[in-house]
Amino acid sequence: MNLYKTWSTTASQHKGFLICLLGLTVLFSGCSSMPVPKLAAGTSDPAAVALLEQAQQAHGKAAFNAIKDINVSYTGKWFNLITRIQPAITDPAYRQTSEERMLMQDGLIAQIHSGPSGDKTVIEDQRKVAIWYNGQPHSSPAQMAASHLVLHAYQLFLYPAFYVQRASQLELAGSSVVGGRDCDNVLAVLRPGIGSSVEDRVLVCVDRQDKLVRRVWLTLEGSEPSKGAVVGVDHDKFVQVGGVTWPTHFYETVVRPFAGLPAHDFSLSGIDLNRGLSKADFAQGKFSPLAAKPATLLPASK
Repeated sequence: MNLYKTWSTTASQHKGFLICLLGLTVLFSGCSSMPVPKLAAGTSDPAAVALLEQAQQAHGKAAFNAIKDINVSYTGKWFNLITRIQPAITDPAYRQTSEERMLMQDGLIAQIHSGPSGDKTVIEDQRKVAIWYNGQPHSSPAQMAASHLVLHAYQLFLYPAFYVQRASQLELAGSSVVGGRDCDNVLAVLRPGIGSSVEDRVLVCVDRQDKLVRRVWLTLEGSEPSKGAVVGVDHDKFVQVGGVTWPTHFYETVVRPFAGLPAHDFSLSGIDLNRGLSKADFAQGKFSPLAAKPATLLPASK
């Protein structure tokens, strides 16, 4: 498994992690894994479809479907060990805060990440990705794949009940408890997958009482070093903006191969909708003044 190889290489390069590696290998030898689909390929369970519909309604389906563009900002903290295991995905020198834009009808996603080394701009248009570091184009295959994965993962984290609507297969996958709340799980098979992968699986944990999505698990097949890995993101501190209920706090951990390893603690610091953006606002990797305007801060962030 590539993630094990990456971990082992990192540990050998950083002697201080070798003891940690050995300890974690023992501690997490019985690690969790993503459920495997039981139904025939391309087949969905009506009960799973109905549960996903309930989650969409709880999050504000009609209002969400009317959105033209979504503008958000994030701030957060990477945990040190994950940045050494997955440096291309975490890219911590650039990915500390971000401004992100999603054109819901035009198939364009754009991110500007900022960190101690400067800015990283990533734009996807019709599944084609381009990257700039401090204004200079960048084209290494590893970083292209990792950045493409991140683009899609952050859509998934923000609105999972709507993101997995495109799944080719949906089925019920048992239950779970998230933050003390009972949840029913929907397993979604995505083809194409997240980023540039052919296929990924997403487990969506739907609160049994209020039908909000409380947790997602996802496979990371779109980047060579992360293939075979599964991460989980817990959602809380929900707010309603534009008739949609959004999570604002996200806590990411590794589910497989090292279950429970902290990865990223981050928050939605701002959001606004329907600025009237178009693809012209992102020409040649540059955000127009309308696109570059920071997302409207949430009350807790002001």
